Amino acid sequence: LLVTDRVPNDVPLVGGLVTEDFQTPLAHVNLLSRNRDTPNMALRGARLDPRLAPLFGRLVRLTVGAGDFEVVAASQAEAEAFWAARQPTGPRLSPRFDTSVRGGVDLAGRGVEDLPAIGAKAAQLAELARVALSGADCAGAVPLPPRPFAVPVVHALEHFERSGAAAQLDALVGDEGALTDPVARSAALADIRRAITETRVDPALVAEVEAQVAARFGPEGARFRSSSTTEDLPAFNGAGLYTSLTARADDPDASVEAALQTVWASLWSDRAFDERESAHVDQRAVAIGVLVHGAFPAERANGVAISRNILEPLYRDAFINAQVGEASVTNPAQGVTTDQLVRHARARPAWTEYLARSSLAGGHDVLTEPELARLSCVLEGVHDHFKRVLDPTDSNRWFAVDVEFKLLGDERALLLKQARPYTFGRVEIPADCREF
Repeated sequence: LLVTDRVPNDVPLVGGLVTEDFQTPLAHVNLLSRNRDTPNMALRGARLDPRLAPLFGRLVRLTVGAGDFEVVAASQAEAEAFWAARQPTGPRLSPRFDTSVRGGVDLAGRGVEDLPAIGAKAAQLAELARVALSGADCAGAVPLPPRPFAVPVVHALEHFERSGAAAQLDALVGDEGALTDPVARSAALADIRRAITETRVDPALVAEVEAQVAARFGPEGARFRSSSTTEDLPAFNGAGLYTSLTARADDPDASVEAALQTVWASLWSDRAFDERESAHVDQRAVAIGVLVHGAFPAERANGVAISRNILEPLYRDAFINAQVGEASVTNPAQGVTTDQLVRHARARPAWTEYLARSSLAGGHDVLTEPELARLSCVLEGVHDHFKRVLDPTDSNRWFAVDVEFKLLGDERALLLKQARPYTFGRVEIPADCREF
């Protein structure tokens, strides 16, 4: 178990996490803990708390409930039995990938069915363009980043082979000693990343992507974002595992080639590799594409919204974290708080329940009432569309989507940056006649 004074941006694979600073429910470490099914909690003064302090350096069992926790000493036999029970069994998960799509791919007409070729983030952004909004507070298309395109996974796979990194990965996964030795594993992954970043990218691909960046985005450049086959999935969130950065055509200090190399190499970070190992993913079957879209100037607000109340998931109320400007909502700086709220959009009249307030908003709401009404309307439309596409048999009673949004410019125009399924982990969903 790891005890920290602050909320880290990420944590390695640990048995559980206790932070002395409070977390937002949508913090990356909370999403990771939910995905891993490991306990996670906040406790003021945890290092000096009499329930924890005497147990540092010992094996313990931590149980976290909705409003309390229990930590007790554990025996070696209990710990080994627990670890053995969590060891994955059976064949490894093998994500599908499609190498038939090449070049800079416009996202018009694409959708989630293209995930094996362009990765999850690009495919789901393309799917958002298919959503037809018809609510009272929103109508028409979902507001999205203009002129996005994708670099398909085939180019990363070819670069992986040509650089020698594929042979290095084969050697790593075939060496049980290296896999179980953190120092050796980290060194091997560093060599894989180095091979990727030090090998020149196919000049024809670089030229094509540079031309698209120049034509679509001009001198402002574009964001290059990971779009792997192992992220933003119902059973594997992968939040924050991979790298994004800005590049511009004809700019040696922020080159397209370096952006491609960096995003591709991030697939093999220590944390991403370990997370996939924990999920029993076949490391030789993963692939990464790149989503490219314009940067976001003049952000007035940003946030994350879930299409189900994560605190009471029986209800389809929207759970929203919002913050002014570009300040992070998922990993705020120490002492910074965000607006945390539940939007009861289905009530008549609709109303908003605030759970916490932004420390940067000067006492004002981050989102106005009309902005909340529009956001929740868009979220409802995205939820219904993605539910039909991703859960057509209605097998997931607590289906929800997680969207990232921004308000841009003086007009505070709403824009959705991405959408992905939200998971409640391995929680057992109870039968409840109140559910709707």
